[in-house]
Parts: sequence; structure tokens; C-alpha cells
Amino acid sequence: MPISAGDLIELLDAAGIRRALVLSVAYMYGSPNRPPVENEYEKVRAENDWTSQQLARFPDRLRGFCRFNPLKEYALAELTRCASDPQLHFGIKLHFGNSDVDLHNPQHVDLLRRVFRAANEHRMAIVVHMRSSVTPTVAMKPGFS
Repeated sequence: MPISAGDLIELLDAAGIRRALVLSVAYMYGSPNRPPVENEYEKVRAENDWTSQQLARFPDRLRGFCRFNPLKEYALAELTRCASDPQLHFGIKLHFGNSDVDLHNPQHVDLLRRVFRAANEHRMAIVVHMRSSVTPTVAMKPGFS
């Protein structure tokens, strides 16, 4: 069940927290580690839009980051769309593991450079969840997950 902005504000008030950063979960629709969804980009846009609508209810308390899989063909379009959104223009959060980003793959690195360059051009902050992969076939060193 989604937590609305109103629910979040109640939780923040109870904890004595004034402001929060909200991260969309739109990237999950483009995760190659989950079953494919029909109209993927439409769902990514709808999730980022829902997050934006929630944030707009409390603009003095909540800020948001847009999310998407940086390897998808729509990545730059969604970044640009979010950059024009008053609620989501603050930044992007990328999840390398759930997007199956391989930093040893030159094509992936090139796509990431394009996303980083576009975020920089729009003056958007970038947060990266660094994990090589969540694909079960990747061997991990003992003690790492």
C-alpha cells in the first residue's frame, strides 16, 4: 500500500522531523530482475507523476527525486520531463543493482555518462545506490551482499 504525503507528514510530525526527501519507486517498472510490465514507460511516468502530486501537497516540507532505469531508451526523456517538474527537479536517484548496470560494460558506462551529463545540464543532484547487480548469477565475495 502506498503511503500518501499526508501519512508521511503525520509520521514526520510524530518523530519531530521537519523536512524529508521522497524517492519515487518508478525504476522498479524498468527492472530486468522483475517480470516485464506492459506499457513500461507509461507506468514509470505515472509513478513519478504520483510522487510529484503527493509532494505538491506539502512543498515546504517534502522534496522529491525522480527515478528510472538509466539503461532504458526512455531514460533521458524521463530525466528531462522530471527536470521540468517543480516537485521532482531537485534530482535523480539511480539504483545500479536493480537496473543491472554493469560498470565493466562500455555501453552501460556510455549510457550512464549521458544520464549524468543531462542531470548536470539541468542542475539536478544525483544519488546512486551502488551495487553491482541483484541478478542471482553474479558471484559475490564472501561477506558481501
